Amino acid sequence: MSKSLFSAMALAVSLAAPVFAAGGVSEYAGSWQCRMEMTSRNIPFTLKLEEHDGKLSGSVTVPTGRAAVLAPVLLEDGSLYLTVDFIGWAEADFEYRLQGDVLTGTWDTGTDSGKLSGKRSSQEK
Repeated sequence: MSKSLFSAMALAVSLAAPVFAAGGVSEYAGSWQCRMEMTSRNIPFTLKLEEHDGKLSGSVTVPTGRAAVLAPVLLEDGSLYLTVDFIGWAEADFEYRLQGDVLTGTWDTGTDSGKLSGKRSSQEK
């Protein structure tokens, strides 16, 4: 999904509801230990997704403690889309696919991109 298309979808959905997801939402809910792969290093972070009335909201904890999930969190065609604001660095669009207790995907800031991976926290099992 292109960044401009994702942005347009995000704007349209945010006007209708702050956070939206449809079908399979509960499969993504929980705490995930993730890694953002970059050419020079990997950045570990925790992604927490919560379900309320069939909608997802999220939060991100990074080692610096400076990141935020921007609404909306979308679930479409089996992929989870969200934007994370790494405060002081960039906003990154995330796209994840779920296979069991493993997330795989990509991130893109518009000028840089890479792979994402995550595993459901052991406390969630």
